[in-house]
Amino acid sequence: MTASASLPEFSDAAIEQLNRALRLYISTWNVGRHESLRLSLERLCSEAHAAKLGPERMLVAVKAAWARVPGVERVDAERARVAFERVVGHCIEAYYGETTALPPTY
Repeated sequence: MTASASLPEFSDAAIEQLNRALRLYISTWNVGRHESLRLSLERLCSEAHAAKLGPERMLVAVKAAWARVPGVERVDAERARVAFERVVGHCIEAYYGETTALPPTY
């Protein structure tokens, strides 16, 4: 588990996978970004459930990772807001086991 005070509940590998998925999600329109995000959120959910953590701990980790995405501050504010809301929605769906496919974003 990571030694970071802000993200102690999740493994370094899960956080790194999330970081990569969010960088891809915000930087490209590639269809693979949805699968990458889904897999990273599922891993985070698996760790959250194993540690008996509530969804809010996952959301804290996602928000912290989002803030570290290089260049996110240069993305159009509306696009960034919508993308972040979708990421949060997918996070909640993943946590509660809803299997909604990640829709393409155009």
